[in-house]
Formats: sequence, C-alpha cells, structure tokens
Amino acid sequence: MKPKRTVVILGLWISGSAILRNLSQKGYRVYGITDDASHEGLHSKYGKKLICPDAEHDFSSWLAFMIDLGKKMPGKPVLLPTGDKYVVAIEKGIEDLLPYFRMHQSPRRLHTTLTSKISQVDLAKKQGFPVPEAMEIKNSNDIAAFYKKINGPIILKPEFSYAWHGEKAQAALDDAKILVARTENDAKKMYAMARHYSERLLAEEFIEGDDSNLFYFTGIIGKNDRVGGRLIGKKIRVVPPRKGSASFVQLVDIPRLEKQC
Repeated sequence: MKPKRTVVILGLWISGSAILRNLSQKGYRVYGITDDASHEGLHSKYGKKLICPDAEHDFSSWLAFMIDLGKKMPGKPVLLPTGDKYVVAIEKGIEDLLPYFRMHQSPRRLHTTLTSKISQVDLAKKQGFPVPEAMEIKNSNDIAAFYKKINGPIILKPEFSYAWHGEKAQAALDDAKILVARTENDAKKMYAMARHYSERLLAEEFIEGDDSNLFYFTGIIGKNDRVGGRLIGKKIRVVPPRKGSASFVQLVDIPRLEKQC
C-alpha cells in the first residue's frame, strides 16, 4: 500500500509518541524528531526517529537542520509540534520553514503570545480576567521591590515553562515549575538561583488555596486564529501540590469561562 502524506512530529514525549504510533498504524510516513536523547519515544518501533539540535539554545542550528530535512522529504510534509519549545521555535522561523512544510500559522504570533507567561498576563487583563499582581523581574532590586509591594508570599516562574525542563535546571531547582518565597530574603535567593535558567522571569502574587480551585482552558486554534474544539478542566490533583502539573483532572462545563476564553 502506498504511504499516505508524510508527517514530521517534533517532540517525543507521551503525546508525540502516541501520535507517532497512531499515524504510523494508519499508513502515514512518520518521522519523530527530538533534541532530547532520553525521550522514550526514540525506542518506539514506529516511524523513523532523528535527533535534532536544541531548538531553544541553538535555534540557528535547529532551523538549518529542519530546512535540510524538509528539502529531502517527499512532497511537503505536515509539521506537528508537541511541546511549547517547538511551538515557539516554529513561529520564530516560520518564513524559512513554510517553503518546506505544511503547518498552522498565526498572523499575530498568537502561539508565542499564549506560551509566554509574561504576555499571558497582559492578554488576560485585556480579556477581563482577574489577574494577580505581576511584574517582570530583571534584577535583584526588582524582586525585592515586588516583594515589598505585595507584602506577602510571591512566586517566580520562567517566561517559558520549558526553560526549567533541562537537567541542570531541574537539579538546581528541584524539578519545580514555580518557586515560592515567603520573605524578602528568600525572594532574593530565589531570583539569584533562577536567573541562570531563563532569560526572562515573572514574579506574581501567590494566591493561597486548594489545587481544586485551578481551572484551565484548552482549545484548537484554526484559521484566522479562531478557536475550534475546546474543553475546560478542573484540576483535582497536582504534583507536587500547589506548584506542579495536573495529574488528575475533571472536565467541567462553565459557559461564562468558555466564552471569556
């Protein structure tokens, strides 16, 4: 049987590995690409796997790799990113990649805007969401001033969450997605430790509460940046508690929130 269209999947985490398997079983010619040699998807029996340069820290080499790959591919393959790092990299190199790959593109760079924790804050305010006090932190004086302004616990996070996914960052930050400071001195120490692993950092007022108070919206952005399929999830269990990823969620129907999103 003649293979269907070629598909290139960026990222071989759980989602990327699942897509690699499912599309291969349906007869597509599939390539799985990652810059992390520890990804389990590299051991999948499906598709062809390749290691690429680091899209975050060596973007020019990654872009050259992708262009060279695209030139060698039959037809014009579909490009599917399965992680924030690749979403941002594709949008950054979109003009150079378009001649070789089929992909969704946003005329307003909406993908990067939604991925950035810093631009998320401005966007949420414009859409009328209640937003905690927040400030981009550029030095130790900023973090001290922000703590004094809040006069309570604050959190610090990278602009892009994947900045803290590397082995060195995870070891130094104890696998944290956010850091919490309850004193000004702790805030300064927190910044001194975190600044090595992200070019831009965001501090926010820490809103105390149970993890089940957290909701998230997921949508498929189609042509002209319009949202198609979508869902709202309520986080039931987060690991580690209060500052980790959702490990168990419940789908909920909240029309007002859906409309706002």
